[in-house]
Amino acid sequence: MGETNLSVNNKVYKNVNNRVNLLVNVKEGEHYLYPPKYIDDMVEKFSKIIKSDEKLKDKVIIYFVGGHGEGKSFLARYLRSLLSNSYLLSLSRPIKLIIDKLFPKEFVQTKPPELRRLYQSFGEAKRAVTLNYFLNIYLSTLKGESSDIRYVITDDVYHINERILMHLFDRVISVKFEPRDLSMYYDHNPNPNYDTSRESVKQLRYLLEENDYDIEVPKDSRDSREVANKILEMLQKF
Repeated sequence: MGETNLSVNNKVYKNVNNRVNLLVNVKEGEHYLYPPKYIDDMVEKFSKIIKSDEKLKDKVIIYFVGGHGEGKSFLARYLRSLLSNSYLLSLSRPIKLIIDKLFPKEFVQTKPPELRRLYQSFGEAKRAVTLNYFLNIYLSTLKGESSDIRYVITDDVYHINERILMHLFDRVISVKFEPRDLSMYYDHNPNPNYDTSRESVKQLRYLLEENDYDIEVPKDSRDSREVANKILEMLQKF
């Protein structure tokens, strides 16, 4: 946890547990996305939680990074059907539970642009109170209702600190869905899936620019069976 940070083009990298030079922060102008001390404190806090709990230590984390509509959720469900003793746990689960209670099922199921904006607004509001809000709930769920599950599939890593948390576990498989058009993330696009004035979209862009994932799903081939087989092969090494 005390490794020296490496800065490249305003991006800050750090050796985190089992991942060398993981993106941990980005400097935009005179400010960082995260207060620099936050990263060290966050890594220390959650590392202690994970390593002090036998069931958490034993878990294998499989996480996906990718844009909206790229096939992450489909692959997650398919992989879960193949993998016994697995659990699908989305970081956005708290938002979805609240939205499901507040709005008609038809509105949620059709997934209009307004729904995406609701998710983004709720997430930003909660993170404004505490950056660790969703991370705390994620670990609490792993320690609670899914405590006996070995394989955890997380299909919605959008923030840098979320990816850091994944790599505090000893057994991790990272999967990136190559964006069909990364340039869409560089403008203030009115489409909520690409609007980089939204923190989640901006941070997703930074994650998509990284090339240190275990598996990269090419944009011209979204074969879930092929990707799932690669994941299963990697799991045999654990």
